[in-house]
Amino acid sequence: MIEAVTVILICALILVLAWVCSRVLGKTMSRRQRGKYMEVIDQTALGSDRALLIVRVQKRYLLLGSANGQISMLTELDEDFEKLSESSGEGDDPSDGSVNFKDAFLYNLKKYTGVSGGKKEH
Repeated sequence: MIEAVTVILICALILVLAWVCSRVLGKTMSRRQRGKYMEVIDQTALGSDRALLIVRVQKRYLLLGSANGQISMLTELDEDFEKLSESSGEGDDPSDGSVNFKDAFLYNLKKYTGVSGGKKEH
């Protein structure tokens, strides 16, 4: 009986330590991803080795594409995008400068193609 309780306590201790370590490592990794002058605002995977990223470099927002180990600047987002980033967020704190990728993508889709939510504007 005592052996079973000991095994359960050891398993519980291992789970708690694993949880604490994951929290500490997660915070450490997020600090490393944020640079002094540059920050990845949002990203979305398009495939196994392809992604779109919105990066803020000081007060500029850039849309980058990453594929096969290469990174390309697709466009620089204009001042209207900064206003979108300030007003976007569904419960997010807009003061942190984060942008919802969906809002950013739809904004640029509408801006460059005239398509809004899958419907062509007339």
